[in-house]
Amino acid sequence: MKQLYASFILILIITQSGYTQHFPQHSQYFLNNFLINPALAGIEEYVDIKVSSRAQWTNVKGAPLTNYLSVHMPLNFKEKPQLRKQNNKSTERMQKGGSKNKFKPHHGIGGTVLNDQSGNYQRFDFNLTYSYHLPLSRKLRLAFGISGGGSYRNIDFGNVRLANTNDPVVSAGGERRWQPIVNVGGWLYHQSFYAGVSFLRYFRSDRFSNIENGNDEIFSEQFFLTAGYKKEINPNLKVVPSVLVKKVILGSPFQVDANLKFIFYDRLWGGVSFREFQSVNPFIGLVLSHSLEVNYTYDFGVGGFDSYSIGNHEILIGLRIKNRKKIHCPNYFW
Repeated sequence: MKQLYASFILILIITQSGYTQHFPQHSQYFLNNFLINPALAGIEEYVDIKVSSRAQWTNVKGAPLTNYLSVHMPLNFKEKPQLRKQNNKSTERMQKGGSKNKFKPHHGIGGTVLNDQSGNYQRFDFNLTYSYHLPLSRKLRLAFGISGGGSYRNIDFGNVRLANTNDPVVSAGGERRWQPIVNVGGWLYHQSFYAGVSFLRYFRSDRFSNIENGNDEIFSEQFFLTAGYKKEINPNLKVVPSVLVKKVILGSPFQVDANLKFIFYDRLWGGVSFREFQSVNPFIGLVLSHSLEVNYTYDFGVGGFDSYSIGNHEILIGLRIKNRKKIHCPNYFW
């Protein structure tokens, strides 16, 4: 009976997604903030690759399955400015006082592809990203980023029986639609803290739909505001509290996520994430080498539909290519 009830709810959610924008869930966004803010492209000194898979409501047929790949890297990254040999006095002043900015401005590029499958609903997103990182002081930087791409959505009613077969979407056997995507963001960061804001928009695109005079309101916007702080308890232990506030404009109310992470020896981390009125998510991660890390999260639902499932699983694998300094714990890993 529970299985039947859960499947019924899933069908309602999926069919409703044809008329409102469906956004995939991510529990490990704080391990890859590049996913929600393009300003993070090129924040570290190497090529950062993340591969993730998230399975929701794992005992329900046709439950959501989300996979993504993200890649970003810096351009003309220089840790210290190049000093010209002028005279002994100027060289001596630079050695004593240090440079005004430890880092020069640099650029970042990257991209993301995402596939989300929920029953008869499929979504494929892609985007390309550019960012600019500006030093404000020897330790503080400000980055701006923008990404653009597209989203392809396919709702297939070929194997679904519905009462209202006069609906143009149903009579066409489903709906296929392309939507342009733009995401802009800013990121203020230090080795001890960060704060960021980003704005994501899916534009209207009736010209790319297979449904004539289709629904004009299939577009949506999302707003993200996030911040975190890293506190060193001792050389082998760091604590990182962080928070994310997001809002689907013209949609649901504000949603707040709170996270608490403990980093041990810069090689192992664990903690818990709280999603308001939805779930409690313990997570763990491990650095296997300077070029490989693995992360796992399990979501415990706090009510509603999750009580009919055995939970959600999310795995994230991180690769660091051209990590010449063999960094195990990134400088801006919070």
